[in-house]
Amino acid sequence: MIRAVLTEVGIFLIPFALYVLFLLATQKGVRESASWPARVVLRLVVSAFVLVIISLLLLAHFSGAGPAEVLAKARAAGYECAQFNLTCAGLPAMPDTPVGAADLAAIRDASASSGVALVALSGTYNMIHPDPAVRADGLKRLGVVIEAARALSIPLVTLCTGSRDANDMWHHHPDNATPEAWSDMITELGKAVELADAAGVDLGIEPEQANPVISADHALRMIRD
Repeated sequence: MIRAVLTEVGIFLIPFALYVLFLLATQKGVRESASWPARVVLRLVVSAFVLVIISLLLLAHFSGAGPAEVLAKARAAGYECAQFNLTCAGLPAMPDTPVGAADLAAIRDASASSGVALVALSGTYNMIHPDPAVRADGLKRLGVVIEAARALSIPLVTLCTGSRDANDMWHHHPDNATPEAWSDMITELGKAVELADAAGVDLGIEPEQANPVISADHALRMIRD
């Protein structure tokens, strides 16, 4: 929920960011009131709301009552493969109990009937949460997701390397760059790899600017460590 709100806020700010870049490119003062006349601000606000509305409409288009509807809409939009999130099957994104046979069958049937191959399953949790108990709970839930991926023959489970921010794993925190945070992440990844190896599933991490792994160089270091 928090990430969805932050995403919409980010989309809202896009026109303003582009205008700031325009001011910088034309060597006009960003902080000067003359650069922000009322008519320009009004246009930026309208543009921002239009972008937010479009993004919400796209979100609504791909939401549905179950995996069959969601994947059918994805196929109608031209997609032949997708990363799946268990919320699309009416389940928690990271369940704390095994996914039932009926839910697995519904996901499997939806993929087959829609023609949309499921190539990855979301398994994100905060791998460097400041509370070790929260990390332990996330790892337990990851095990459930990995087992679901194995049952569905989905080859890849995606991860988030997390944040020291206790409320949002995609939010930057200054302690993310500390040796202690990196050590916690490597320890957590080691446990995750053991679960994935046992299930014959691969793990994937997308470098994100707010997390410890922010570049290809960081990813290579992570693999070495």
